Amino acid sequence: MTSDVADTQHLDWLARSFGRTDYAPLYPDDLETLKRVAIKRFKFDRSHLFREGETATAAYVVVKGTVELYRGTGSNRRVVARVLPGGIIGDIALFSDEPYISSAQAAGNVDLLRF
Repeated sequence: MTSDVADTQHLDWLARSFGRTDYAPLYPDDLETLKRVAIKRFKFDRSHLFREGETATAAYVVVKGTVELYRGTGSNRRVVARVLPGGIIGDIALFSDEPYISSAQAAGNVDLLRF
């Protein structure tokens, strides 16, 4: 695949993802395209991708497994979402140049794409 085709596919994916209002996970074809251009990451159970309040440095797509998003710490900790394969994490904070508004922790072993 040429670089121009990959760039066009990436731009198409961005337009679809950020133009969608249903918050649905990525389509399988989108995941395959991203696998060619993103950095593959693996996280062990209970390891963090990022913590609430940290400067956003990356966004992630869950390929396999589940990531829990939570706010607070200790007895004040509450899970606000569970992100399944195809789900995107951290994109809004990254693109709006804001800190992460929640912490993201692997709930079991997780395969991710980082961009």
